[in-house]
Amino acid sequence: MRRLIGIFIALAVPLAVVVGVALATCRPGLPDMGQQALDSYLNHLRQAGQAATVVGVSRASLPRNFTADLSGPTYGNGYYFSVLHSDAPVQTASSPLAGPSITLTLKITPMVQSPGDGRPLPYPPSELWCVRLQPDLASGGTGDPSPEVVLVARYGDMFVDAWVVHELPPNTAASTLSLVECSLP
Repeated sequence: MRRLIGIFIALAVPLAVVVGVALATCRPGLPDMGQQALDSYLNHLRQAGQAATVVGVSRASLPRNFTADLSGPTYGNGYYFSVLHSDAPVQTASSPLAGPSITLTLKITPMVQSPGDGRPLPYPPSELWCVRLQPDLASGGTGDPSPEVVLVARYGDMFVDAWVVHELPPNTAASTLSLVECSLP
């Protein structure tokens, strides 16, 4: 009996550790960098007077079916890939060279400065998430209504990994969600 208890403990402890690590690393919802891209997009909508709230998120089963012709305007905050709207910050740094009267100012500008700059997005994305938005009526939006569904996609090449938010062309959400096998509540 002691031997069975010893064997049980020897097997149960490593199994419990593996299950604990799996549960800690596998959390539902968008990965952190995807969530940052979505938050940046929602902030862009707020500034345009079209505030919206996320009401559903689902991972697409077939991201390889998402192509450039299925996408509308794109939003991102990276420096590498070309997007229509970029929130990439321009950074400046100053450093004294030979005393307080001489200062060298270094301006770091993103590679993607305007639409068309940078590398084209390498379709298909490696990961694709579908997000259902609900326009905030309380915000008293003045602009066009925000899109009902957006896609948050992860792109990468040999050098960079980036997350981009895609709006869908009008009246294409249902067919696109079906094509990439994404079920939203």
